[in-house]
Amino acid sequence: MLTFVAAFLLALVVATVLTPIVTALAHRFHLFDLPDHGRKVHVNAIPRLGGIAVVLAMLTPIAGLSLHDNAVARALFADVTLVWAFALGALGIVGLGIYDDLRGAGAKTKFSVQIVVAVAMWAAGFRIDAVGGSFGLAVDLGMLSLPLTVLWIVGVVNAVNLIDGLDGLAAGIALIAATALFGVALMNGQVLLALCMAALAGSLVGFLFFNANPALIFLGDSGSLFLGFVLAVVSLWTHHKAATAVTVITALPLCVVAVPILDTTLCIIRRTSRGQSPFSPDREHLHHRLMALGLSHRAAVLTLHGVAALFALAGVALVDGNAIRITLAVVLALVAGIALVLRVGLFGDAPADAIGLVRSARDVARQVRDAPTLESAWRQVEYSLPALGCEEASLVVHTLHQGATTPTVLVWHRAEASEPRSAEHQALVLRGPRRGGRVGALTARWPSRQDPPLRAAQRKALQSLHRALRDVSVRSSASALAPIVADLGEADRLNAAE
Repeated sequence: MLTFVAAFLLALVVATVLTPIVTALAHRFHLFDLPDHGRKVHVNAIPRLGGIAVVLAMLTPIAGLSLHDNAVARALFADVTLVWAFALGALGIVGLGIYDDLRGAGAKTKFSVQIVVAVAMWAAGFRIDAVGGSFGLAVDLGMLSLPLTVLWIVGVVNAVNLIDGLDGLAAGIALIAATALFGVALMNGQVLLALCMAALAGSLVGFLFFNANPALIFLGDSGSLFLGFVLAVVSLWTHHKAATAVTVITALPLCVVAVPILDTTLCIIRRTSRGQSPFSPDREHLHHRLMALGLSHRAAVLTLHGVAALFALAGVALVDGNAIRITLAVVLALVAGIALVLRVGLFGDAPADAIGLVRSARDVARQVRDAPTLESAWRQVEYSLPALGCEEASLVVHTLHQGATTPTVLVWHRAEASEPRSAEHQALVLRGPRRGGRVGALTARWPSRQDPPLRAAQRKALQSLHRALRDVSVRSSASALAPIVADLGEADRLNAAE
């Protein structure tokens, strides 16, 4: 166990030292991931190629172990063919990623290299020979072993690459998977696999110091492709039996990379159903849709990490063999996965600019707060309502007159609205404070029902505007009371003097 702890700590230290160096070099040579208006979320140029630090940090403890003599080192030399095949395959994938980061590689080039590497892994012994191991039934694949192995490796590599869209998301999911596979390796007595996962976990923890939101550096394709390759091949290694040279694929590999696979599968289904290329980039991945629901950058990442952890836990439970733990873990994972799919509305038409809609509303809210009066602030809000797709809106304002509060309704209608409001219109009502305050309920209506991501984005935007209006009302009320308070204070001073 001390060897695994040492590997973890050494990889962590190396990643912590190398990542700032790679960041500085990326700044010096202007190797940035530039923002765009397509599928990228970040708004500033961020250095890429952080995967180089992760790769070197992971390989350092493994290479250092060759100079040491213990049980783990002997296992390393006993399985040297698989180790060399794994290392060379990883370097091939990393080389492809570096080339893509620096020069850009087309889809054909990427898939060609990935397929060649996957075939080489199959030839070296990382293969799927049978399926159904988790259910006590192993179905021999025969000639299907090669294509299924290639599909698995290439699929996972690209799934992890595609989900690398938010700060710390792909690295965090890989860390969760590595932790689960480390536990499985210990349960099965596979010291070499445990060593690799301990080293990978340490390198990811060290890298996440700089990659967590707000990120100072990105993995880049060099990192995300490498992580996908490691998880794909190691998940096969978990069930590799040297005596029979047979790998029975179980539910464990699917569990540890369930979130990237789910994201990629649903993206392909959605795009093909619309007549688009399954490889066309968009802004409708799981993380994009969670942010369109109104979640912050960090909350979206933590949500996906939580779902990934539940699936990884289910995978470990499957290996454990306890029926109660298996049932509980699998049910929790399935509930979380289904809830995620239903919540984000993956099969609807989510607008690509839902995140921008929320950001624009927050910018307008800052302008609203600068308005001198509540009436002028409402006019600022009116200017922004068409961008939210609203057909009409109203705001209840409570006015104090002769000691009594009188509600007044400010109403806005879209000038170009051509159809009258019908029962199919969707209304959103934001209530005002229960006690006090001039600003009451804000009501907005749309011409038809919206998909969940757009509806959530509209709600989040209106909430920002509503809070800004309430802030203006509080400020204006305080300004109106200031002369009265001053007069009362002066009267109290004179009475005290008398």
